[in-house]
Amino acid sequence: MKNIEEFDGACAGCGACVLVCPVNAIKYSLSDDGFYKASIDIDKCINCGKCTKVCVKNCEKDTNSFSKGKLYSARSKDEKKVLKCTSGAIAYEISLYGIKNGYNVVGVEYDNKSNIARTVISRNYEDLERLKGSKYLQSKSDECFKEVIKECKESKEKKYIIFGTPCQIYGMKKAIQQEKITNEFIYVDLFCHGVPSYLVWDKYLNYIKKKKINGKKIKDVIFRDKKNGWHNWTMKISTDNANCYIKSAQSDFYKAFLDNILLNKACYTCDVRKEKSVADIRLGDFWGKKYMSDDKGVSAVLLLTKEGEELFNSLKDNIEVIAKEDYNEFIKYQSTEDYKYTNLRDEAVIKLQNSTLKKTIKSYRKNLSKKYVLKENIKTLISYLPNNIVNKIKKLNSSR
Repeated sequence: MKNIEEFDGACAGCGACVLVCPVNAIKYSLSDDGFYKASIDIDKCINCGKCTKVCVKNCEKDTNSFSKGKLYSARSKDEKKVLKCTSGAIAYEISLYGIKNGYNVVGVEYDNKSNIARTVISRNYEDLERLKGSKYLQSKSDECFKEVIKECKESKEKKYIIFGTPCQIYGMKKAIQQEKITNEFIYVDLFCHGVPSYLVWDKYLNYIKKKKINGKKIKDVIFRDKKNGWHNWTMKISTDNANCYIKSAQSDFYKAFLDNILLNKACYTCDVRKEKSVADIRLGDFWGKKYMSDDKGVSAVLLLTKEGEELFNSLKDNIEVIAKEDYNEFIKYQSTEDYKYTNLRDEAVIKLQNSTLKKTIKSYRKNLSKKYVLKENIKTLISYLPNNIVNKIKKLNSSR
């Protein structure tokens, strides 16, 4: 087996090529650097080219420009839903609409047994609970996407709302088109920062088990709990009899994620993360100055197709549409720029394989700008202050 990266550059790990290979020559598994990627058995390969036609690296055509979309700020009218969801609970309202109207909903759950994020199909209201909240990990998508395609071939009546990262939605939609499946689909992708390595997550969990929960079994993980508010998001790790809360600014997992050093190689130059999409709707948090005083959570909803607009309009009884927004102003606060890829990333992966996450961050940060490191250290120190003071400091900085 040869990693597909040997043939055509960085693999996003969307799994689409696995879905369309007619001879099962492509395997999807966790790589040494902690990402789900494709590898190919060249002895089985018949050079049909189907895999290249669904690969996100070939996404020059058939994508929707963000500048032509309609952007809104919105959230659910149900405050309990907003509190339990990452931003404004619009993804959850879309999912509820889907189940009510006969759709199966494809999204991501956190699998506590294997400690990975996994793409799954929800078929009823109870199933939707496992999809709540963002999972800051690359989801294992191949098995679920195969199941969707199998079900569609068995019944043209089945319809789906599919949530995923931009690369996953691109690959899945292209695979469905290539398989000539005509079922009804609604595609929802995300304003994506990129995905961190499972090496980071595994090392972080080892630290949490030893230092925070005394080796107890982890029952559940909420990556962005609102205990300290939407802006001061906090990771909640639950055991059978206790909850452990870690503010993002104090978490080595989030430090590594936001430093953009230990992301998947494909994330550094991903076009569908930045400015292109094949989705009907793109969702995210409405970061920026405008809602700095709002600590409940506000969703950014970018409507890219007629189907996306129709679905959004169908939610009007259950959501508050706050305003139609200026996309050019909003995008300033999203991580859509190219990250600088250097050998520092690969060196950090090697370091992490043989060391702790804390030591790895300390090591690679020696090569980052002193201004950036100072700024991040100040953020960490400020996070130990009472929440009301932290919020005042953030609002003061945002007004400058």
